[in-house]
Amino acid sequence: SLDDYAIMGSITTKAGYPGETVTLLEHGRQPGLVQPGDKAGAQHAAARAKVPGDKASLPAFEKQAMARKTGDYDIKVAETYYGYGNFVAAESAASRAISKGGLKDPSEGPMVLGMAQVAQGKNADAAATFAKVSGANDQKIAHLWTLYAQRKYGAAPATH
Repeated sequence: SLDDYAIMGSITTKAGYPGETVTLLEHGRQPGLVQPGDKAGAQHAAARAKVPGDKASLPAFEKQAMARKTGDYDIKVAETYYGYGNFVAAESAASRAISKGGLKDPSEGPMVLGMAQVAQGKNADAAATFAKVSGANDQKIAHLWTLYAQRKYGAAPATH
């Protein structure tokens, strides 16, 4: 529904991911749920305006992230790349974040890494990555992603 798109648009906007907001709300425009004059339509227009500056600042932000001892900035870089559909760069940044450690949410790294792997059709790698996710709610989400990858790419069943 329109309210669902407006809520999701608010979440991705507050998280600072204009690329993901645009992608999400464009999905809602296709069936005509998101219209230029409604709340979600206004969010779409605002996010589209932020995308060029966000993309332009990404290389400098990634350089800062790479210089940090912990992976907290690297995971944000990974999430941003994922939102723009650059799944190879998202996988690289998420792997770097995991190897550095220091993430506030230890499941965040494997989730983004697995999602980037699914987007590239690397189902076996994604299933192994999702199996490393901890926390009951996060494990359920990881399991759903694993099922999605299996259905999309016809891979062998996951073990969790």
